[in-house]
Amino acid sequence: MRNGIWIRCGLAVLICVGVRAAYAGSDDPAPSGLAIAAVGEMPEAHLERVRAFVERNTSMETRVLEPSDVSAGSLPDLMDALASRRTPEHAALVFLYAGDEDYEEHYVYRYEDGIGIVNAALMRLDDEERYLRRLDKLTMRTIGLLFAVEKVPNPQSAMWTYNTMAELDAMGRNFDPPSLLRLQQRARERDIPLIEESPYMMLDRRELRRQH
Repeated sequence: MRNGIWIRCGLAVLICVGVRAAYAGSDDPAPSGLAIAAVGEMPEAHLERVRAFVERNTSMETRVLEPSDVSAGSLPDLMDALASRRTPEHAALVFLYAGDEDYEEHYVYRYEDGIGIVNAALMRLDDEERYLRRLDKLTMRTIGLLFAVEKVPNPQSAMWTYNTMAELDAMGRNFDPPSLLRLQQRARERDIPLIEESPYMMLDRRELRRQH
């Protein structure tokens, strides 16, 4: 019985080490935060709106990168073309596609590369606030998926499994508390700095200070 406990403990340690190794090589510094970038033309005010929302609601520093002007036959192909834009300093990089291609997917992501694309072109409508809320929700959702946060049955969460545009418009923009806690725990495992003063900080601040 005692041997079984030690075996399980050893496996747990190996899993934790594997999670860290999957994100960064031994020579790479810990990421400093998140990033978003436009593909195609998008107003700076819209990008800043999404950036500020993500930073506030994740408690991770989020920056806007220079836009790209890339086209491809599909969103997965577009990810291939954009993958090199993510550097080790970015824990996750989400592109907001605002080009002219008629892609069907709402979003795509590639966990192993730490990148995702939100199809902002498909989200457009005359109601600007509703449009921007769609971008907030899908960017948060993509970041959650890139941090291996599971989908939830809570329609007030950006991790809810919606099926229609009406359901997308009705669901929440940020994370439910358990999902936010998982996101921040995974950020801590990767030594990503968290904004301690953020109103959405879920982790114990004293514990964070002991670790850094």
